[in-house]
Amino acid sequence: MTAWRLPAGALAAGFAPPPPIVGPADETPHGEAANAVAVSPDGREAVVAVENRLLRYAVGSGRLLRQLPGPGGIVRHVAWSPAGAEILVTAFYDPAAHLLAADDGRELRRIAVEHEASAVAFSADGRWAAVGSAAG
Repeated sequence: MTAWRLPAGALAAGFAPPPPIVGPADETPHGEAANAVAVSPDGREAVVAVENRLLRYAVGSGRLLRQLPGPGGIVRHVAWSPAGAEILVTAFYDPAAHLLAADDGRELRRIAVEHEASAVAFSADGRWAAVGSAAG
């Protein structure tokens, strides 16, 4: 993961690698990829979904700040609320979006949808959240 200054396209920072996951000794290690990224409203932090983990980084330095508990499955999409206090997350095969506290990842609310939840977004004023699903 890297952070870039726009519009110049200048590299700002490379993010620290995610903490390793301990697996069974007989399992072949595999690379992990970021599957979703959301930047905080003030631009100072980013939450990066790496498989089923949510990692908070300092954008300016790329330093890992903390690991938040995820919704349980592989994270599909993430949105950071305009006020900066919440993160809205979906996971593959999960018929809900999860509103999490941005500081510690505790679940504040579960938003059930028909079928699997996919994309999420907040309105600019933070009063509304949109959750897309296979049903629309």
